[in-house]
Amino acid sequence: MLLLLALVGCDGDKGITVDTKFHNQPFSAVVDSELAAYFVTSYLHNQKNDSRFDEKIAALCPVGSSINALELEQITLKSSHDFASLCLANALLSTSRNQRADTYFTTWLKKIAKARDGTSIESELPRDLNILFVPGWLYLSDTTTGADFKKQRDLLSSHGISNRLIPTDENGSIEDNAKIIASHIKDSENASGPTILVSASKGGAETALALHLVRDNSLSKRNLAWINVGGVLRGTVLADKAATWPWSWFAKLFVLNGRSASGIQGLQTDESIKRSTEIGSLKDLIVLNYVGIPMQAQVADRAKVGFSLMKEHGPNDGLTYIVDAIQPAQYGHTIVGLGLDHYFAHQDIDEITLALAYTVVELWATKGL
Repeated sequence: MLLLLALVGCDGDKGITVDTKFHNQPFSAVVDSELAAYFVTSYLHNQKNDSRFDEKIAALCPVGSSINALELEQITLKSSHDFASLCLANALLSTSRNQRADTYFTTWLKKIAKARDGTSIESELPRDLNILFVPGWLYLSDTTTGADFKKQRDLLSSHGISNRLIPTDENGSIEDNAKIIASHIKDSENASGPTILVSASKGGAETALALHLVRDNSLSKRNLAWINVGGVLRGTVLADKAATWPWSWFAKLFVLNGRSASGIQGLQTDESIKRSTEIGSLKDLIVLNYVGIPMQAQVADRAKVGFSLMKEHGPNDGLTYIVDAIQPAQYGHTIVGLGLDHYFAHQDIDEITLALAYTVVELWATKGL
């Protein structure tokens, strides 16, 4: 427990407050370094007035380039976590495909927010649309995480949108739950309209495997799309820790509460990377990844231990590395929830989910290009 307290406390309260725009969206936060503050307030706004920082940014984070996990680890080690996170967020939002999806998303989010005052939304969702939710780990036992999607399902129902929760085993293995999800995907062939799968956290790994299991049949013929919210696709070091002493004792006593460890064993990194590599890039369907990218000061208490364990190796959301939560796909797009950790504790998260559904429909109209 002393070790855990030390890990949580090591981040401290120091930082630099910034209040600016990030890709045309308001961004107010405390960042962990001068470099991160300069990058987001000056460099990205073409106000390059500090040669020291300008040269370092150009060397570490070329604007407009993609970044992989190893590069992000090096950027983090040579600068700070928040700078690496902002560098990643900028890289994701700088691709034309992601920009297009983000524009759709932002537009619909504003329309939905306006509708709170009674303004009607011109619905462009197909009347026969079906939305299937794949819950996260322990979604029945711990409803405080939002893994059961209850708020989102209630909002969709209030808009007359057909939706239901796929009843996976809340502490089952990824392989067993993937078979359950795959059977629901196959059943969706008989639905009169298109289907959107929405998953969270561990449910993302299960959905990816389910889609891989039905790969022999053309997914495009199903008019199917997947919204992957914070998917733990390539595992988490927390699951690795939970298998070793003394972390196994802590997990058994405080996390599992006497339950089987089968639900998290499949999230160990070696097994997850092997599974993710076998799945590869999904073809013939639209995949919309929604990832949270928090600054250190924005990580909520329940995510701080995991965040502290991973922060030196690259941007993470408190449970998994950000790049490991992005499913590659032929028609893949990524939207960034800047400032959100793995638990997506945003006051408008239910409306965000609805905006993601509208975004998918827009992408369908353009064939995901």
